[in-house]
Amino acid sequence: MYLFLYNLSAVIFSVCMIMSLKKYFHMLQLNSYKNSRYFKWLSENFSKELRIWGILPLASCFFILIGQIYLFAGVFVLTSIIWLLTFKNTPQKKKFVITARVKRLYITSAIICIILITLVNILYPYDCVNSIDSNMFTLFIVISLLLNIPFIFVPFVNFVNTPIENAVSAWYVSDAKRIISGQSSLTVIGITGSYGKTSNKYILHRILSEKFNVLMTPESYNTTMGVVRTIREQLKPSHNIFIAEMGAKKRGDIKEICDIVHPTYGLITSIGPAHLESFKTIENTAAAKFELVDALPDSGVAFLNYSNDIIKNKSVSKKVISYGIENNTLSFWAENIEYVKEGLTFTLKSSSGLELSLKTKLLGENNVVNITGAASIALTLGIEPESVAFAVSKLVPVTHRLELKHSAAYTVIDDAFNSNPSGASEALNVLSRFKDKKRILITPGMVELGTKEYELNKEFGKHAADCCDIVIPVGIKRSIPIVEGLREGGFDEEHIHVVKNLNEALEKLKHIADADSIVLFENDLPDNYEEN
Repeated sequence: MYLFLYNLSAVIFSVCMIMSLKKYFHMLQLNSYKNSRYFKWLSENFSKELRIWGILPLASCFFILIGQIYLFAGVFVLTSIIWLLTFKNTPQKKKFVITARVKRLYITSAIICIILITLVNILYPYDCVNSIDSNMFTLFIVISLLLNIPFIFVPFVNFVNTPIENAVSAWYVSDAKRIISGQSSLTVIGITGSYGKTSNKYILHRILSEKFNVLMTPESYNTTMGVVRTIREQLKPSHNIFIAEMGAKKRGDIKEICDIVHPTYGLITSIGPAHLESFKTIENTAAAKFELVDALPDSGVAFLNYSNDIIKNKSVSKKVISYGIENNTLSFWAENIEYVKEGLTFTLKSSSGLELSLKTKLLGENNVVNITGAASIALTLGIEPESVAFAVSKLVPVTHRLELKHSAAYTVIDDAFNSNPSGASEALNVLSRFKDKKRILITPGMVELGTKEYELNKEFGKHAADCCDIVIPVGIKRSIPIVEGLREGGFDEEHIHVVKNLNEALEKLKHIADADSIVLFENDLPDNYEEN
C-alpha cells in the first residue's frame, strides 16, 4: 500500500512538473541551450524561482520517517496540485519555440520520471513497506528533489540529452556539407563582426539581387546550426550566391561555420567590446572574427572596415579591399554625408575613380559604413553602379534597427533589437538631430560586455545627457550605471524616470509623450534579463 501511494503521488506530481517545464525550457532556449549560461540566469533569479509550493511536496517526504504514509501521500498530492495551479508563466517578449530539440527534452523528461518511479519499485517491492531504511529514504529525497524543483530538473535533462543532440547536430552538419559540395558554381560570402552583421547582410542581399539569385541566412541566424538549417531547408541549385552571417561566442565558432560553407569572400564589419563576457578581451574577439579571413582560399578577398582601428591594424595575408568614411587612401569610401528629410545622402568613391551619388532611407553614419561595405562587394562582383544606386534607394531598415516609425501619438526610433557601444552612440546621435521635438530615451542599457559593462553603460548615460530631454532607464539594478552617467553629464534629475520593466516604461510614456515627441527604444533585453 505504501509504494502504491508513493507511485500515485509521484505520477501525479510528474505530470504537474512536466506541465510546468515550459518556462525553464524557454530560459534554456534563450541561453542557447548552454547549461553554464542557464545557471548564470538561475543564480540571478533563484530567490524568485524557489517558491513555497515547490518546497512543500519535497518536505512531505519527512512524513515517511514517522510512518505517516497516508499523511505523506495526501500532503504530497495536495501541495503538488496547488504548486501547479499557482505556477505562473511570465509574459514572453521573445516567444518560446517548440523546436524538435524542445520536443526531445520533453520526451526525455517523461522517460526520466518513469525510470525514477520504476527504480523505486525494483529496489523496494511492495513487501518492503515495513522496512523503511536510510537508503530508501535517501532515494525518495533524490527523486522528489528532481521532480519538485523544475529549474534544477531542466539542466539535468539537458545534460542527459547531450549525446543525442551531438549526434543530431553532426548528422545535420554532414548533410549541409553534402548539399554545399554539390553546388560547385555557388559563391559563398561570409559576414561577421562584433556588430552590424545583420544590417550588412540585408543591404548586401538587396544590392546583389539586382543581378543574382541570392540566398541569405534569415533574420539573425548566425550560429553553426542556424547556417546549417538555412542550407538544408532553403538552398537550391538555382542560387548563385549564399550570404552566411557568422556569429561567435568563443574561438573556433566562425571556423566551424567556414569549414561547412567554404566562403570565397569575407566581410568583417567591426570589432569592439561586444560579447566580452564570453571573449574576455578585444584581442580574443579580433582573433575569433578573423577566422573568417583565415578560412578564405588564396584567391579569396577580404572586405575590411578600415574605419575600425582594430581591423585596420590587423595583419592579413589575403587580398584586402578596404572601405570606410572620408579616407581617400581606401579602396572604397563615403564622402559628403548629409541628413535629409527622407534619410541620408552621400557620395561613394573608389580608388579606381568611381564617384556615385547615393540616397538612402536608412539613418545613422553606421549605415553609411554598412552600405559602403556592401557596395564594395557588389561592385567587385560586377553589379553596375546604377543598379547599386537604385538598390540603395530602395533599402528599408531592418526590423528594430534604427527603424523610424510615425504614429499619431508620437514618433519612434526603434533600435530595440540589441545594443552595442558603437550602435548605441550612433542611435543617440540620430535622436539628437530632432531638436524640434521632445526627445525621449527608453533603454535597459547594454549587456554581455564583461568587466567593461558598468563603465560602458555609464559612458552611454553621459552621452545620453547631451542628446535627450527625458530618459526612462529600464531595470532598477541594471540602470544604475546609466543613471550615474546621466547625473555626471548634468542631466536634470526630474527628467529621469527609472522603471522595473518595459511594461512600466510604456505606461510612464503615456503620461510623458505627445505628438511632438520622438522616442528612441535602445535595446530590448530578452526575458532571461528581465527584472520583475
